[in-house]
Amino acid sequence: MFLLAIGFVTCTAFWAPLVLPTDYRDAYVGNYICKSNCQTLNADQKGISVNTDTITINVSKNNLDSILNVKAGKGTWQVKLKSNIMYSYPEGNRWGGVFVAKDSISFAVSAHHTPNSCNYQGKKK
Repeated sequence: MFLLAIGFVTCTAFWAPLVLPTDYRDAYVGNYICKSNCQTLNADQKGISVNTDTITINVSKNNLDSILNVKAGKGTWQVKLKSNIMYSYPEGNRWGGVFVAKDSISFAVSAHHTPNSCNYQGKKK
């Protein structure tokens, strides 16, 4: 009986590390169809243009732990995911957002020292 117990413990200890944990970021990865609302300073710097459109935002995992890549149009931003909230990565940048119910996204990007900004809201495909 003692040898059987030793064998069970040895086999369990050997096989247990082979079970891979689930990456919580997987729930947020995918494509989101979003309404965009972008404001841009005109070339003459005397007015602001507003552009609304429907775009696809792609969210993918970064190689760094808890980091996601958010790609919208020509821009790609890195965010640190804490619970369902996206913080700019590295800290101090002007973008971020939130995942709502794991199937919706709200994301905002703002340029430094200008009124240029975009807000995106949408649902996962």
